[in-house]
Amino acid sequence: MVVSPHPDDAALALGGTVARQGARFLDVFSVETWTKDPYYAERPELTRRLLLDEEGVAARVLRARVELLGFVDAADRDLRRDRFFTDPAWSDGFAREEPQLFDALTERLAPLLDGAGLIYAPLGVGGHVDHVACREAVLELARTGRLGTARVAFYEDQPYSLFSSAEETAKNLGARLAERGPGALRPELLPVDDEAALTKCEALGAYRIQVRKGIIRRVHRHGVRLAEGSGFPAAERIWLMRP
Repeated sequence: MVVSPHPDDAALALGGTVARQGARFLDVFSVETWTKDPYYAERPELTRRLLLDEEGVAARVLRARVELLGFVDAADRDLRRDRFFTDPAWSDGFAREEPQLFDALTERLAPLLDGAGLIYAPLGVGGHVDHVACREAVLELARTGRLGTARVAFYEDQPYSLFSSAEETAKNLGARLAERGPGALRPELLPVDDEAALTKCEALGAYRIQVRKGIIRRVHRHGVRLAEGSGFPAAERIWLMRP
């Protein structure tokens, strides 16, 4: 089960792993219109529909199922329209800044994650508030025992991990979690073979409105660098939360 802040986040971060194993994507902030492309920026309703169509194509390539939760993207919320990044990335302030949204998100995720064996949530690298909200909601459910025996792992948000330190985010978030009880975080590499790496790139090619070809190439190179010395062609890194 992959908690994906937006359509494309799960595929960007874990597309190689999903290509090998399959998954279910929970696309949380699935009502979005943000784009840097002027043509689509002037046509928000068209953009909203096409972004979801792109997610559907990518999911089929990866053999993933998708569920859209229908929350509104930060760039389309009045409070966040011009400031949808938070600093530092490991802050837990989202629940205080948008409490009603946080409560609604947590309650929506609870039954969907109930009974899951392994839950992947965003680490929040880069500090996008929607990513932070998803991370904090999963942590809240873990803290209150509502995830049962499910294991929780945090994936490194892409493309933010290309520009910000995932290690720094994990270190500081782990220190925060140690104070709250769940435990520290430890890294683990998920191997990506050549076929899965190719499948991931093909899937990412479906995201034409928001994901540039240059970003796809950089995400692939990042995965190759992560795998150096491991014997794998590429890898995706997660951070596991100790019980």
